[in-house]
Amino acid sequence: MRPLPRVHRAVLVFLLFGLVTIAGCSGTGGRPKVVKAGGRVLYKGQPVEGAVVTFTNEGANASAYAKTGPDGRFLLTTFGHEDGAIPGPQKVSVSKVEVTEKAKPDVDYNASSAIPPTPEQKQLLPTKYGSPTTSGLEVEVKVGDKNDFVLELN
Repeated sequence: MRPLPRVHRAVLVFLLFGLVTIAGCSGTGGRPKVVKAGGRVLYKGQPVEGAVVTFTNEGANASAYAKTGPDGRFLLTTFGHEDGAIPGPQKVSVSKVEVTEKAKPDVDYNASSAIPPTPEQKQLLPTKYGSPTTSGLEVEVKVGDKNDFVLELN
């Protein structure tokens, strides 16, 4: 049997790569099912705007996240915009950080070799809520439930 010319081998490799790529992009790719989930964050009884909320499903090794609106409400995202969270027990974290730039206004950091100073970060909520292991916040996302959680921080 005669070996294929180089051009034919290259075309064959390209076609095989294309087929594998197309097959890998079809469907959900084995992703777990998600259900709509969200809620509201309150700190000392008041809604928190601009907080980042993360639900971590350790069994599924996946997280869902959201940012709260002016009324403290949020809708979780796992794979696509506001698609929800993977059902099951969730460890929850909530954080809100204010970043203050320390760059000098008279220095053009793009045109010089000067390195801008590191921005200052200030936690606006108690730091314990910023980690799922220390927050003490746990919920369960269930198929067929409303999954509308109120996260009360103090």
